[in-house]
Amino acid sequence: MELINLSNYIICDVFNFLKLNELIRMRQVNSLFKQIIKNGYWNHFVIIKNEQILNYVVHKFKFFKFRLYEKITDKNIKLLSNCHTFDFSCCTKITDESVKFLGNCHTLNLSHCKKITDESVKLLGNCNKLNLSGCSKITDESVKFLGNCHTLNLFCCNITNKSVKFLKNVITLHL
Repeated sequence: MELINLSNYIICDVFNFLKLNELIRMRQVNSLFKQIIKNGYWNHFVIIKNEQILNYVVHKFKFFKFRLYEKITDKNIKLLSNCHTFDFSCCTKITDESVKFLGNCHTLNLSHCKKITDESVKLLGNCNKLNLSGCSKITDESVKFLGNCHTLNLFCCNITNKSVKFLKNVITLHL
């Protein structure tokens, strides 16, 4: 049996086992593979080092998981607002402006993003896993909106015992 005769779902399952660079190269095999890869939703964790790569990946693929380096700025984040998983840890240029677009992310790591404040964190209550460790501008004011998170890391944030009472539904809490 030829691979082309397989269901697109089976081809996608096989492609999910490929490394990211192998998946991207598979686009060159034929038009069917190119179409499947363009329209498929991929669980590969994509590391973005600059704006040019970000623009290419966002327009050519549908990836769920991104690790962004500190060169990524607020204006780039709008392109990624519907993604599943982000790791922005130590991204020094990320501010409240971009965090406002990330409220529907499933997993979000904003650890050590020093410019993030209560203003945007209030909007992250729908995140399943949220890491705000080392974000010293986070206070009790925004923490009360995070009670629906499943996993929450507030280590080294500027919070008091007052806000902890709002987190009774959080399953895993790091303080």
